[in-house]
Amino acid sequence: MPEEKPGNNREKMFLKLSAVLIAIIVLLGIVYIVVSQEKPEENDKVPYRNISAEETYNLINTSSNLRVIDVRGLEDWCTCRFASNHIPGAELNSNPTTLYNETNDILVYSINGTVGEQFCKDLIGHVKGDLYNLEGGYEAWIDSGFKPE
Repeated sequence: MPEEKPGNNREKMFLKLSAVLIAIIVLLGIVYIVVSQEKPEENDKVPYRNISAEETYNLINTSSNLRVIDVRGLEDWCTCRFASNHIPGAELNSNPTTLYNETNDILVYSINGTVGEQFCKDLIGHVKGDLYNLEGGYEAWIDSGFKPE
């Protein structure tokens, strides 16, 4: 039987440890790939939802915990016209941080819906209720035949 050199045992141990470490790294990589491709839970909430004027009308008339937020002041719209020219039940607001930690559902509208979308994005993660943006904004509300308050 050939005699083993003292360095051979260290080399064999180093090779075994290297193989184990490589196997662990490969396994962790596979786990990461599988976990990152998992589908979100069914109950995960969408950050906000664009809704039509008709859906807005129905939501306003059926929801008991809805705040309607008019953000047209962010678009150089004359806020002095708000008193006679807004969606029923709306309140004027140009600062999303005042709604942080709100527990009610929030419906946002702007002149044509684009600023309303940005306002909703600013609220994501800061409110506990559902977020809605009136798609097409106040213009869509009027074009659909709904009356201002």
